[in-house]
Amino acid sequence: MSADDQAVARYLQRGSISRRALLAGALGLGASALLAACGGDDGDGEPTNTAAAGDDEPEPTATEDAADEAASEPTATADASADEAAFPVTIDHAFGSTTIDEAPARVVSVDWNGADFALAVGVTPVGVREWLGGYPFQTRPWAQDEQGGVELETVGGAELDFEQIAALQPDLIIGLYAHLTEEVYATLSQIAPTIAHPSTETEISWEEQMLLTGRALGHEEEAAEIVAGVEERYEDARSEHPEFDGLTAAFVSFGPDGFWIFEAIDVRTQFLTSLGFQLPEETGQFSHEQADALELDAAVAVVPREQFESDPLYGELDIVSAGRVIYLDDWTNDLAAAIGFNSPLSLGYLLDGIVPMLAAAVDGEPEAMPADEATTRTVDTPNGPVEVPVNPQRVIALGEEFMLADILDLGIKPIASTSSLPGGFYALDEFDTSEIEQLSNTEPDIEHIVALQPDMLIAYTFMVDEFGHEFMSQLAPTVAIDSSNYRDAYMSIAATFGLEERAEERLAEYDANATEYGEELGASERTASVATVYSGASDITLWLDGPADVPQALVDMGFTLVPDTETLEPARSLNRASISLEQVELLTGDDLCMMQTGGVEGEAESLEEITASDLWQRIPAVQADRVHTFDRLGYPGVPGRIRLLDDIRAALEG
Repeated sequence: MSADDQAVARYLQRGSISRRALLAGALGLGASALLAACGGDDGDGEPTNTAAAGDDEPEPTATEDAADEAASEPTATADASADEAAFPVTIDHAFGSTTIDEAPARVVSVDWNGADFALAVGVTPVGVREWLGGYPFQTRPWAQDEQGGVELETVGGAELDFEQIAALQPDLIIGLYAHLTEEVYATLSQIAPTIAHPSTETEISWEEQMLLTGRALGHEEEAAEIVAGVEERYEDARSEHPEFDGLTAAFVSFGPDGFWIFEAIDVRTQFLTSLGFQLPEETGQFSHEQADALELDAAVAVVPREQFESDPLYGELDIVSAGRVIYLDDWTNDLAAAIGFNSPLSLGYLLDGIVPMLAAAVDGEPEAMPADEATTRTVDTPNGPVEVPVNPQRVIALGEEFMLADILDLGIKPIASTSSLPGGFYALDEFDTSEIEQLSNTEPDIEHIVALQPDMLIAYTFMVDEFGHEFMSQLAPTVAIDSSNYRDAYMSIAATFGLEERAEERLAEYDANATEYGEELGASERTASVATVYSGASDITLWLDGPADVPQALVDMGFTLVPDTETLEPARSLNRASISLEQVELLTGDDLCMMQTGGVEGEAESLEEITASDLWQRIPAVQADRVHTFDRLGYPGVPGRIRLLDDIRAALEG
């Protein structure tokens, strides 16, 4: 993990590391060099900071092509109705003042949350800062209408990309909640007029940020109305829940070394105080052994429930037994991100979700949990019994699409999974995999897996054997699945999640379809051969029996495979044998089923070379035009095998 990544992780887990401190090291180096590259200085070392018509354009270090492309884009405020009478306007801030002579058309926000504030008044920035912590901010639910389906250009995250900012040719840069250092401010102001935080204190309330953003963009009255609207939402919530008044509540995050109770100065606590809650007297960083500091009236915690309550240091707290903890899992949770954004758009979304949760937490009625309901269950695995969460929330699957398909088919959605090919999950179109992170199947990044904070790992035995079950179990409860028999593997996956009944129904569906389709095709009176030509191969691989999907499906439907394991001894795993082109007379099946894929580079060329030969043309199924091709990677898991039966039925009928 890089130094920047470590700083980001510490920030997310510990509120004491301010974004300003994070950036001081990340951005300070090299800023002076970029000053000259982004337009130099005006002779006295002070940045030019007036947006006046006729000023010389800065000369960014980005290529002219990139700049021309940016300039050719439509202006960001083409559909906004800025008040022209509001200009010129001068805004004071920690590093001086900035005068904006006319309504800006190309706005870049380097604020952590600035996109929302500009969008709230109808201005779409040409560049915004990447949100930290892995949250998919481009699709945040509270801003989709305002963003209009547009993916916003990003200009850096923990570290700003000055060249990218310059290439966008902004006429205004907004950094009200960016924790800018004076050096970074000077660099930005050489690119375009820049507004920094309003005082020496870098934190800023959402109200002041909204009003200043509106003023800078010529929407001051609209900004005031937006602030009033959100404040009215808070007032309504306080009126509906007078029980909040005076109770002590905290916003809490957790890390390896302990937990952090966010301070009053941190804007991410403002939603609690605005609802009438008081913050604890003691805030900041605490060790795990100081868990008693969480004995409050309520806590909003960025931590998975199972992880928290299964820890003996936390699970015995009164606040836990009374059901007064609201669990937001991690920083990719929409409500946790809404708290972090702390914008007029996100706060409405937050109040809709968090107020009912807080009301339930402080109602004085402990959350009922039957005495026999446990938070973990025991699963039998090849490595012995493993304790897993009853309702795991952050499952990582290490079995490519073959395992992922089975897990999704059972109704479980992992947060990440390995895949067979780069560029996305293959042949899983029937499932929504958009929120599942793709992991490499060749070199799994253990540090990244740790950073994802899984509450369960599920992997095929070969993967567990490679890394060691003891090692993987230190990352999260680890369940190994024997993949030698697809039916047993599917049932083992189902047993891991307590979904055996669902799995039995799906296998019964497969069996019924295989029988029905086999009878329709007269499979008991027919033979079939199954072959593959791999990339770069000069020979042909024959499939003599299951468990691979196509030969297994044919057998299950009643077809006789030729050759079989009695006439040709398997020389490879999965009942495969290799033959030369001169041995194609062994392929005597009524139908020839080719297991090929377009996903592997070079495979199509190898197949073409083999099938172009005269020897290939002598195969009976080739002469009878009874050759059928099935994607050998296209039918992962039990749901894939059910779909394969349909495709075989369609291909072999007639």
